Amino acid sequence: TVDDAAYEKFRNTVRSFAIETMPLEPGTNILGCVVAERKVHTIRTASRVSGAHALTIRRFMERKGLAKSRDESGLMDHRVTISAIEISNVVERLKNALTTRQVEERTRIPRTHLKEMISAGYLPTVTDSRNRSYAKHRFAPSDVDALMERLFLGAVDISDPDPRQWTVQRARL
Repeated sequence: TVDDAAYEKFRNTVRSFAIETMPLEPGTNILGCVVAERKVHTIRTASRVSGAHALTIRRFMERKGLAKSRDESGLMDHRVTISAIEISNVVERLKNALTTRQVEERTRIPRTHLKEMISAGYLPTVTDSRNRSYAKHRFAPSDVDALMERLFLGAVDISDPDPRQWTVQRARL
Protein backbone atom coordinates (compact mmCIF):
# COMPACT_ATOMS: atom_id res chain seq x y z
CA THR A 1 0.00 0.00 0.00
CA VAL A 2 1.01 3.64 -0.23
CA ASP A 3 1.34 3.80 3.56
CA ASP A 4 3.76 0.85 3.88
CA ALA A 5 7.06 2.34 5.13
CA ALA A 6 9.09 -0.61 3.82
CA TYR A 7 8.52 0.54 0.25
CA GLU A 8 9.12 4.28 0.77
CA LYS A 9 12.56 4.26 -0.88
CA PHE A 10 11.16 2.42 -3.91
CA ARG A 11 8.15 4.78 -4.14
CA ASN A 12 10.44 7.83 -3.97
CA THR A 13 12.61 6.46 -6.77
CA VAL A 14 9.64 5.71 -9.03
CA ARG A 15 7.96 9.01 -8.11
CA SER A 16 11.11 11.04 -8.88
CA PHE A 17 11.62 9.24 -12.19
CA ALA A 18 8.01 9.81 -13.24
CA ILE A 19 8.00 13.51 -12.30
CA GLU A 20 11.34 14.22 -14.01
CA THR A 21 10.67 12.31 -17.26
CA MET A 22 6.92 12.31 -17.92
CA PRO A 23 4.69 15.25 -18.90
CA LEU A 24 2.61 15.16 -15.71
CA GLU A 25 0.25 18.02 -15.02
CA PRO A 26 0.31 19.82 -11.67
CA GLY A 27 -2.16 18.22 -9.30
CA THR A 28 -1.50 14.67 -10.50
CA ASN A 29 -1.14 12.15 -7.65
CA ILE A 30 1.92 9.93 -8.05
CA LEU A 31 2.11 7.17 -5.41
CA GLY A 32 0.69 9.43 -2.70
CA CYS A 33 2.51 12.62 -3.68
CA VAL A 34 0.84 15.43 -5.61
CA VAL A 35 2.89 17.01 -8.41
CA ALA A 36 3.34 20.70 -7.60
CA GLU A 37 4.71 21.93 -10.94
CA ARG A 38 5.30 20.54 -14.39
CA LYS A 39 8.88 19.45 -15.08
CA VAL A 40 8.50 18.12 -18.64
CA HIS A 41 6.49 19.24 -21.66
CA THR A 42 5.77 17.47 -24.89
CA ILE A 43 4.90 19.31 -28.07
CA ARG A 44 1.28 18.41 -27.47
CA THR A 45 1.16 19.59 -23.84
CA ALA A 46 3.00 22.83 -24.66
CA SER A 47 0.51 23.39 -27.46
CA ARG A 48 -2.46 22.76 -25.18
CA VAL A 49 -1.15 25.04 -22.40
CA SER A 50 -0.14 27.89 -24.74
CA GLY A 51 -3.10 27.70 -27.11
CA ALA A 52 -0.76 27.61 -30.12
CA HIS A 53 -0.88 24.89 -32.77
CA ALA A 54 1.40 21.91 -32.18
CA LEU A 55 3.21 22.60 -35.46
CA THR A 56 4.09 26.10 -34.20
CA ILE A 57 5.66 24.58 -31.07
CA ARG A 58 7.48 21.88 -33.06
CA ARG A 59 8.96 24.37 -35.51
CA PHE A 60 10.05 26.66 -32.67
CA MET A 61 11.79 23.74 -30.98
CA GLU A 62 13.48 22.77 -34.26
CA ARG A 63 14.72 26.35 -34.83
CA LYS A 64 16.17 26.49 -31.33
CA GLY A 65 17.76 23.04 -31.65
CA LEU A 66 15.62 21.65 -28.86
CA ALA A 67 14.15 18.87 -31.01
CA LYS A 68 14.88 17.12 -34.28
CA SER A 69 12.45 17.49 -37.15
CA ARG A 70 9.67 14.93 -37.40
CA ASP A 71 11.41 13.33 -40.39
CA GLU A 72 14.68 12.94 -38.48
CA SER A 73 13.31 11.77 -35.17
CA GLY A 74 10.28 9.82 -36.35
CA LEU A 75 8.52 10.78 -33.11
CA MET A 76 4.96 12.01 -32.85
CA ASP A 77 4.14 15.20 -30.93
CA HIS A 78 3.25 13.40 -27.71
CA ARG A 79 6.65 11.64 -27.67
CA VAL A 80 8.97 14.64 -28.10
CA THR A 81 9.83 15.87 -24.61
CA ILE A 82 11.55 19.01 -23.37
CA SER A 83 12.25 20.52 -19.99
CA ALA A 84 9.39 22.79 -18.96
CA ILE A 85 11.91 25.41 -17.83
CA GLU A 86 13.44 25.65 -21.32
CA ILE A 87 10.14 26.38 -23.03
CA SER A 88 8.14 28.05 -20.24
CA ASN A 89 8.85 31.60 -21.44
CA VAL A 90 7.55 30.87 -24.95
CA VAL A 91 4.53 28.96 -23.66
CA GLU A 92 3.56 31.89 -21.41
CA ARG A 93 4.09 34.48 -24.14
CA LEU A 94 2.06 32.46 -26.68
CA LYS A 95 -1.00 32.49 -24.40
CA ASN A 96 -1.87 36.06 -25.37
CA ALA A 97 0.18 36.39 -28.55
CA LEU A 98 -1.18 38.22 -31.57
CA THR A 99 -1.29 36.91 -35.13
CA THR A 100 -0.03 38.92 -38.09
CA ARG A 101 -3.57 39.88 -39.04
CA GLN A 102 -4.30 41.10 -35.51
CA VAL A 103 -1.14 43.23 -35.58
CA GLU A 104 -2.18 44.66 -38.95
CA GLU A 105 -5.60 45.62 -37.56
CA ARG A 106 -4.11 47.01 -34.36
CA THR A 107 -1.40 49.13 -36.01
CA ARG A 108 -2.87 49.75 -39.49
CA ILE A 109 0.51 48.80 -40.97
CA PRO A 110 0.06 47.04 -44.34
CA ARG A 111 1.20 43.40 -44.52
CA THR A 112 4.08 44.11 -46.94
CA HIS A 113 5.55 46.72 -44.62
CA LEU A 114 4.92 44.56 -41.58
CA LYS A 115 6.76 41.60 -43.12
CA GLU A 116 9.73 43.84 -43.87
CA MET A 117 9.75 45.13 -40.29
CA ILE A 118 9.73 41.54 -39.03
CA SER A 119 12.55 40.38 -41.29
CA ALA A 120 14.64 43.46 -40.41
CA GLY A 121 14.18 42.71 -36.71
CA TYR A 122 12.16 45.78 -35.76
CA LEU A 123 9.27 43.65 -34.56
CA PRO A 124 10.41 40.50 -32.73
CA THR A 125 8.33 37.33 -32.90
CA VAL A 126 7.58 35.13 -29.93
CA THR A 127 8.64 31.98 -31.77
CA ASP A 128 11.79 33.45 -33.35
CA SER A 129 10.39 33.08 -36.89
CA ARG A 130 11.62 36.37 -38.31
CA ASN A 131 13.67 34.87 -41.16
CA ARG A 132 10.83 32.66 -42.36
CA SER A 133 8.80 34.37 -45.07
CA TYR A 134 5.90 31.91 -44.92
CA ALA A 135 5.86 31.43 -41.15
CA LYS A 136 2.78 32.08 -39.09
CA HIS A 137 4.33 34.68 -36.84
CA ARG A 138 3.12 35.34 -33.30
CA PHE A 139 3.79 38.61 -31.47
CA ALA A 140 3.71 39.69 -27.85
CA PRO A 141 1.36 42.67 -27.40
CA SER A 142 4.11 44.45 -25.44
CA ASP A 143 6.48 44.15 -28.44
CA VAL A 144 3.84 45.61 -30.77
CA ASP A 145 3.22 48.49 -28.37
CA ALA A 146 6.97 49.13 -28.10
CA LEU A 147 7.25 49.23 -31.90
CA MET A 148 4.48 51.80 -32.14
CA GLU A 149 6.11 53.92 -29.44
CA ARG A 150 9.41 53.87 -31.36
CA LEU A 151 7.66 54.75 -34.62
CA PHE A 152 5.88 57.75 -33.15
CA LEU A 153 8.64 58.95 -30.83
CA GLY A 154 8.78 62.73 -31.15
CA ALA A 155 5.69 62.90 -33.36
CA VAL A 156 3.23 65.72 -32.80
CA ASP A 157 -0.37 66.08 -33.89
CA ILE A 158 -0.95 68.69 -36.58
CA SER A 159 -4.45 69.94 -37.23
CA ASP A 160 -3.66 72.19 -40.20
CA PRO A 161 -0.76 70.79 -42.28
CA ASP A 162 1.46 72.94 -44.47
CA PRO A 163 1.59 72.18 -48.22
CA ARG A 164 4.87 70.31 -47.60
CA GLN A 165 3.43 68.15 -44.81
CA TRP A 166 1.69 64.89 -45.67
CA THR A 167 -0.21 62.28 -43.73
CA VAL A 168 1.55 58.99 -43.15
CA GLN A 169 -0.81 57.23 -45.59
CA ARG A 170 -0.14 59.79 -48.35
CA ALA A 171 3.63 59.78 -47.72
CA ARG A 172 3.89 56.01 -48.15
CA LEU A 173 2.44 56.21 -51.67
